[in-house]
Amino acid sequence: MTKQTIIDVPEQKVVAVEQQLVNFNGAEIMAVKANDEKIYIGVKWVCKGIGLSDDQMRNERKKIQSDLVLNRGGSNLTLPTNSGIQEVLCIELNYLPLWLAKISITPNMRSNQPELTQNLITYQLKAKDVLADAFLKKEAKPKQPKPRKKPVNLIFRQEMDMAKTLASVAGVKEGIAYAVAIERAEQKTGENFSSYKKLLPTATHETGFLNPTQIGERIGLKAKGVNQLLLEKGLQVKKDERWRLTDEGKKYGEEMPFTRNGHSSYQIRWNESVVERLRV
Repeated sequence: MTKQTIIDVPEQKVVAVEQQLVNFNGAEIMAVKANDEKIYIGVKWVCKGIGLSDDQMRNERKKIQSDLVLNRGGSNLTLPTNSGIQEVLCIELNYLPLWLAKISITPNMRSNQPELTQNLITYQLKAKDVLADAFLKKEAKPKQPKPRKKPVNLIFRQEMDMAKTLASVAGVKEGIAYAVAIERAEQKTGENFSSYKKLLPTATHETGFLNPTQIGERIGLKAKGVNQLLLEKGLQVKKDERWRLTDEGKKYGEEMPFTRNGHSSYQIRWNESVVERLRV
C-alpha cells in the first residue's frame, strides 16, 4: 500500500488531503481522504479492478454524473497520478455500494465474462469495508490511557507518613525509618533526595552493627550459643520464630527492618557494649 500527502488546492470545494493505493482483489484502488473528513474512491480504479472495458467505464462515469442519487456522492478531485496532476472523478465511500449495485450482471456477462462477473460480485460485497479500513481501522482502536503518575511531593509525603507510623507503632528508630522512606521515594520518582538525607539527625546513641556470629567470634561461642545467652540475659525473646528485643535489650541493640525474597521482617544488630554485658 502506497501513501502520499496531497498539496492543498484552495480553489476546490472538496480538497484531497491524503491518498492511498489500496490492494483489493488483486488490483490497486485509489482511496482519498478529503478536507471534509469523508473518504472518496477513484471511479477509474474501481472500473479497471472489476475488468470493465473503456466503453463500459465511460458509461459508468456518465451514470454517476447523471443519476439523481449517485451524483450527490460524486466529486471531481485534483490528484497526482502517474500521468501528472489530473482531475479525477471520485465517489464518496458511502455511495460506493449503491453505485456497484446499479451495475447489472447481464446473462451475456455471465456467459462470456465469468471473471468480470465474479469480480463485480466481490466488489459489491466487500470493497467498501476494505477501503474504509485503509483510513478508519486505526481510528477505531481505542487508545490505552497512560497511567497517571503521582506527583513527587505526594509520593514523598506518603512514604514519610508510613515511616512515622512505623516508628511509633513498631518502635523503629525515627532516623532509620525516615532514611528508608527517602530511599523508597527516590526509587519511585527517580529524584535525588541526597540533600534531605543530610538533614537527618545523627544517632545520639551507640548504633548497632554486630550480629550473633560476630559477637560469638569475640567471646568464643557459635551464633546459636550467643542467641541462647542473649535470651538468658533477658536481652531478647523469640516471637513467631523471630528474635525480638526486650526492653532491656533495647539498651544494647536495634531492630533493623529488611526485605528478602519478597518477605519483610526485622533483624537485630547489637552494639559493642553487649559484648561486655554477655561476659558478666
